[in-house]
Amino acid sequence: MIGGLGVGELSIILCIVVVLFGAGRLSGIGKGLGKGIANFRGEIGKDGKKQLEDKSVEEEQEEKKEIIEEKEEKFESKKDKKKAKEKYQKKINKKKKTK
Repeated sequence: MIGGLGVGELSIILCIVVVLFGAGRLSGIGKGLGKGIANFRGEIGKDGKKQLEDKSVEEEQEEKKEIIEEKEEKFESKKDKKKAKEKYQKKINKKKKTK
């Protein structure tokens, strides 16, 4: 049973299709339908792989950006700390000179 249709119903539908289209045209319709399905599956498979690859590449690039941003933040914070330390040292040196 396919979709609630039994063998008897399917055979009647097949007979009606053969009568309407004829046996000769039926093979051409089958070939065309098969090629269409094959092309559809091929394109879906390619697009699916491309989407997965694109997503993987995008995720990888995003991770790299995050890593770079973190390193830049650390570098900036180190620079800020160094500047603050130098500024503090200058203040200390000024106080020592004034004494």
